[in-house]
Amino acid sequence: MSGAERAAPIREVPRPVGRAETDIEALQKSEPTKNTDSSRHTRASSPDFNKLLLGMILKREKDNPKIGPASHKALTEFLEDSKAKDEREDIKKPLKGFSDSSTLITSKSTKDEIAPILDISIVDLVSHLFSEQNSAIYSTPLHHNLDHPINQYFISSSHNTYLRGRQVAARSKLKGYIETLSQGCRSVEVDCWDGRDGQPIVKHGYSLTTSISFRSVIETINNYAFFASDLPLWLSLEVHCSPAQRDIMARTMLEIFKSSLVVEPLDASSQKLPSPNLLRGKILLKVKVAQTPEPLQEALAPEYLNLDGLTEDVENDDHQYHPGDLLQSLAVYGASRRLPKDAEFDTHRNFIYSVSERNFKKHTKDNCSLELAGTSHLVRVYPDPNRVDSSNFDPLQCWRQGVQMAGLNCQTDDFYMSLNQAMFHGSLGYVLKASPQSTQIRLQVDVLMAQGLKVSTGYGPVYAKLKLLTPDTTSQKTRTTAISVQGLDVVFDENLEMSMKTNYPHLTFLHWSIKTMSNSRSMSITSGTAKLQNLKEGYRVLPLGDASNNEGRLLAFTPSTQ
Repeated sequence: MSGAERAAPIREVPRPVGRAETDIEALQKSEPTKNTDSSRHTRASSPDFNKLLLGMILKREKDNPKIGPASHKALTEFLEDSKAKDEREDIKKPLKGFSDSSTLITSKSTKDEIAPILDISIVDLVSHLFSEQNSAIYSTPLHHNLDHPINQYFISSSHNTYLRGRQVAARSKLKGYIETLSQGCRSVEVDCWDGRDGQPIVKHGYSLTTSISFRSVIETINNYAFFASDLPLWLSLEVHCSPAQRDIMARTMLEIFKSSLVVEPLDASSQKLPSPNLLRGKILLKVKVAQTPEPLQEALAPEYLNLDGLTEDVENDDHQYHPGDLLQSLAVYGASRRLPKDAEFDTHRNFIYSVSERNFKKHTKDNCSLELAGTSHLVRVYPDPNRVDSSNFDPLQCWRQGVQMAGLNCQTDDFYMSLNQAMFHGSLGYVLKASPQSTQIRLQVDVLMAQGLKVSTGYGPVYAKLKLLTPDTTSQKTRTTAISVQGLDVVFDENLEMSMKTNYPHLTFLHWSIKTMSNSRSMSITSGTAKLQNLKEGYRVLPLGDASNNEGRLLAFTPSTQ
């Protein structure tokens, strides 16, 4: 891996100057105020908030070395003049001063370069600052090389894709595959069982979940496989079928997937796995490989990790071993194997080691060998069966060990799913690994204001909280002062700082949330997450909520992390 592709150390950014005290105090004096140490009451109409925001930015830019005295004077005059202009509803032209810079203008800006923004009203500027185009998160990774062997990438992976709820009594639905694939996930699970009519079905075994036909699942996957990404899609087949219905499964996929299904190695002589680029538009199968049956006690020996979850799966699977069948022959790069002891790792690369969450934790605690497996082979970790509520495990620890496929319950919108979404944001489902690199991170974020919050009547004071996470260090947290608020907008105007040392800067994430105090308890209203290296520098919007549920936007000054 080249130096350019490795995660660069994160440089320290000078801390922004303090808040615009004069403007804020003047605004607060004209409005009701709670006399408490923990909160202040801020209420203003939209024009007041617009002018206040621009005032805060101007105050911070005054001492910015990137802006020269002449440019600062011109900018000040512009802001004063714009207060008297008619406010327009929409942005009529691109705002060059804000396009890619952390500041409004630079010290090298000439009068001609400043002129294009002089006809922009405050409403235009504020609208731009809070617009989707001003997001703090890069839409695509800065380094997105897709020519390395596929085992050198983290892969966005789903578990129990067919379920839309709890694992013990949920309904199996095609919608699960549609939603997951539409979000760019590149590994989905298909849990296959014998159907009473002779046709295989998909359901969650040993539970009260409903079933759907295997054929309808394959047809749905075929329709949506490359809807959001044309990078290779993995089908993780958990097969509990008889030989006859296994054969039906294989022939169904050959019929429907046609040339998209990989049925033979791209290069049989190569000692490396093919790259995502070489596999664009292709579907690969992960299937349990045929093995010689072992006595039960030997099969469950402590040096081996159980592949399929509960012991009951091994005991009750009457169709576990079927040498030479058609379905297994289609697992060209994805024959599933148990994870052995360190000395017994296979030198071949065309298979996947699969392990449960529980055994993953045990194995890494005992000898930390998964980092080797995750480098040379493909590894998939899936949630323990006792997660009946379909909650998720921490994928950070899997990625730390080099596990390519951390299979999460995508139907569960929890904190760990937000980490997974941030990890693969804009990546088309594949993220190139990076070598560990000792890095001191000093993060300074200037939290200005939130707009469009969905704060219900009766909520107590609200505050913004930041959390910095990395897999090898205790997470760091900081927050603003709690503020009593009425309406949809709130001013925080605080500088927040966190610091930590990590060997995994490429696996470091920033989580932000808006919380409220209710009955002396903290409750999250909305939140967002981003990979630290995916953050842009400047006055940017930190999105709140997900793409389908906009719950407001938090404006902050985010430092450069490159």
